[in-house]
Amino acid sequence: MKKVLSVMAVVLTLVVLSALFIGCSGSSDTLSVSSYEITETKYNVGDTIGTPTVTAKMSDGTTKTVSNHLVLKQSDVEALHLTDDKFTVAGEYTVAVYHLEEKEGYKLGDWKITVKATK
Repeated sequence: MKKVLSVMAVVLTLVVLSALFIGCSGSSDTLSVSSYEITETKYNVGDTIGTPTVTAKMSDGTTKTVSNHLVLKQSDVEALHLTDDKFTVAGEYTVAVYHLEEKEGYKLGDWKITVKATK
């Protein structure tokens, strides 16, 4: 009888400990991206195009700059009227920005560009 009680006590202890570990494994300490923000950029005709400033807003309220592996939508870049990476036509443009590759699931947002004519 003592052996049965001992075995049951060990099994019960294991079940309780397992439940505690499983319940605690879903910790909310993992950060995730809540949203992305792309800063509007202003240029003058003749300026060289740069890269967009992308900021990731994290789930804990902090922000992080995203600068690696940014890809611009090719058809949007072609509409910018660039010659040797320099703006040649004034106007307001929107360029889709992606992470890694130009696929809809990887889109971070739109980069607003304003190009002013020089006097």
